[in-house]
Amino acid sequence: MNKKYVFGFDYDGVLTKPEKRIPNPTIANFIASQLNQERPIAIITGRTPSWLKRDMIPLIESGVRSRKDLDFLYVSCEKATVTLTYQAGEMRENVVAGLAPPENVRNQIKLLGDASSNLFFDDSKINIVSLEIVGGTEEEVRKQKNTLQKMLAIIEKDVLAKENDFVVLDEPGIALDIQHKLVDKTNAALGFINFVRNKKILKPSFIIFGDTISDVNFAKRLWNQGNLVTLAYVGIRDLPMLPFKVIRPHVGLLHDEGTIAILKQLGYL
Repeated sequence: MNKKYVFGFDYDGVLTKPEKRIPNPTIANFIASQLNQERPIAIITGRTPSWLKRDMIPLIESGVRSRKDLDFLYVSCEKATVTLTYQAGEMRENVVAGLAPPENVRNQIKLLGDASSNLFFDDSKINIVSLEIVGGTEEEVRKQKNTLQKMLAIIEKDVLAKENDFVVLDEPGIALDIQHKLVDKTNAALGFINFVRNKKILKPSFIIFGDTISDVNFAKRLWNQGNLVTLAYVGIRDLPMLPFKVIRPHVGLLHDEGTIAILKQLGYL
């Protein structure tokens, strides 16, 4: 395959099933195989770095031939405010300062999470405060999503009423994120472009796997920087007209199964 193909993956709903959050080992093995060939790979997510360090990164690390191959892995967490990279096989973490919600906001969201039996507060996040569904059966998830919508109204009305620099975003069906207005997941596109350039790969063609509009916007940000981009879409919602190529699984599969199907279509699996 062409070494100039560069892959980027969202995490939830692309490397996992949305409600289960468990990374698919087949895709982790594929990522490791690309790193073994010194091909840059990105994981772009709103998840905390500790989540990736616990679940996904060990699968990738166990699949590389040499830890130095990990130097080709770029992980953007918490919507481009925390970045994990490797140098000579050793992980480095960079945190953007000055964007974390005030402590009183964090505490109020934590209390809302503690008061709910079907949501959880992710205390490991650094620059974003989140309430998330816990997953489960279809009926349990439906109830959790209803609770999430009730919490959205409370947060907008009571918690953030005087916090002009912060907003609450509804990550469809998964979480509520309280974040600074300057936080933007697509900012990771610029970091990834520089990362690829530093690996001496000229005129790469990016293939971005996503399942939400935020992933589409990430692909747009790459395109707007003059790059060749293909969006590998494994989500449910219809997409608007886009200026770049969009591919979908031939067999109608979604999420991690859709990711595997597209990789097979492309001849990588």
